[in-house]
Amino acid sequence: MQPKQAPAASETTLSLPWITMLAGLAGGLALFLLGLERLGDGLKGAAGESMKRLLATLTHNRVVAAGTGAVVTAVIQSSSVTTILTIGFVGAGLMTPVQSVGVIMGANIGTTVTAQLVAFRLDDLALPLLAAGFAMATLARRQRVQHYGDIVLGLGFVFLGMAIMSEAMQPLRGSPAFFDLMARMDQPVLAVLLGAGFTALVQSSSATTAIVVVLASEGFIGLEAGIMLALGANIGTCLKAIIAGLKSGPEGLRVGLIHVLFNVVGVALWLPLVGVLAGLAADLSGETARQIAVANTLFNAINTALFLPFAGLFVWAAERLVRWQADEVADRVRPRFIEPTLLATPSLALDAARRELGHLGGRVVTMMDHIEAVREQRAVARLAEVKLEEQRVDHLHHQILAYLSALRPESLPTDEIGSRQRLVQASAALELASNTINRRLVKLVRKLTEAADRMTPSTQVRLGDLFGLTRTALADAVAAIAEGDAAKAQAVRAMAEPVRQQADAVLAGVTRHMAGRPEGHVALLRTEIEIAGVLQSVYDFAAAAAATVTPKGPEAPPPSQAAA
Repeated sequence: MQPKQAPAASETTLSLPWITMLAGLAGGLALFLLGLERLGDGLKGAAGESMKRLLATLTHNRVVAAGTGAVVTAVIQSSSVTTILTIGFVGAGLMTPVQSVGVIMGANIGTTVTAQLVAFRLDDLALPLLAAGFAMATLARRQRVQHYGDIVLGLGFVFLGMAIMSEAMQPLRGSPAFFDLMARMDQPVLAVLLGAGFTALVQSSSATTAIVVVLASEGFIGLEAGIMLALGANIGTCLKAIIAGLKSGPEGLRVGLIHVLFNVVGVALWLPLVGVLAGLAADLSGETARQIAVANTLFNAINTALFLPFAGLFVWAAERLVRWQADEVADRVRPRFIEPTLLATPSLALDAARRELGHLGGRVVTMMDHIEAVREQRAVARLAEVKLEEQRVDHLHHQILAYLSALRPESLPTDEIGSRQRLVQASAALELASNTINRRLVKLVRKLTEAADRMTPSTQVRLGDLFGLTRTALADAVAAIAEGDAAKAQAVRAMAEPVRQQADAVLAGVTRHMAGRPEGHVALLRTEIEIAGVLQSVYDFAAAAAATVTPKGPEAPPPSQAAA
């Protein structure tokens, strides 16, 4: 369908009620966006958190990832939200960058469901849908029925908004200036830029599509111009992903750029072939408005099929565009897994916090490795690294606590409220182990290296064995928390007796060598005894951390007692 001819010159004197028209357009658009939000909330409520879990788990290959992205976006009604969630999943290690490409491509397909819906122009159903949806959402007792009511109510607002925008545009039929503007939409680049700019402004490609459908239904624009505006909307919707990526660091920004690259390359590919795309759409549907919606779906589906085999190339291009790396210390101290976007899905947020505790605990284990290197090799310079690691652990501990505090108890399922508290306790236990190593063990090991030549071989062996047991318990406790491995946690707690026996062996050996020794030697022996006691405290903290994985098992020594 071609645009209607401009009015005759005699009509150019007609004045237009611009204020009324703009108010109608703005009000109709507001109702449309409100409807989309209510529709999305209803769909998400009916589906629960299963859609977001699906997005994080069913992405083991590119095709499945694309299908998952399409399904989830069709449910949550926003490709931007899907992309932002994907940024969070990549940052949390739940998804690889290559998997994210498939999800993003699928999300672009899923978001065209809205365009297909609004293209039907079921304006006459708006009021009945509003009435039925309101009744279901407010009068129903079952929560699932209330969610269905939100879906119906959202559809009513969508169609009512479309009707109001259409009515507001009626006076434009008498405006030659408006027809001249619409005639310029046949310029591909201008149309794409206008679609992208408007979408970036209103933060909704569906809103742009709705206005394009209204314009096409009223005969203001033709098929090819409408398609190009819709293609531009695909680019404009990437703005949210870029903003979210900037907040998430280099990895997140790369995922956002993949979204931009997919759409920009796709639009560039189809601009010379827009006539072909219009022909395909015309063969599949009769009305111009429906043809634009079909063309938008074809654009994304065909591009996904073409580009999916080259997912690695998109990742490579994004990595080349975002080359910077944080310095070593900042990179280590920056949380690796906890992402604000995951807070919307508490179960995934808790899993990310467990992984982050693995990151924190790994730093504590590294502190033990530095201490052991000092003891064995007299590499005193590595004691400075212990202090740096303790600062990193302290920073991560506060980051984890802030993240978990953002998970309000009322937002968590009943069975996960206890999990949140146990993660807080585990983080505290590991942080106390870090403090103990830095504030007590460092000083003692420094003294030990200054008089290492006077240590008896047997005591060196016994201390080495105790160091090994403590380090193993700490590493296994960290792994048990990060992996949720109850068996490994129980094994850590079962090490209490071997650790105690080894500490007693150190004490007995030192006591045997005390008699008749000079004061300087006795001071060294006392240092060895103190080291054994501190290592027991470190083990106690490791056991307390492991106890959070198996809360119903025997109680581990509380941190306060261990510290004493």
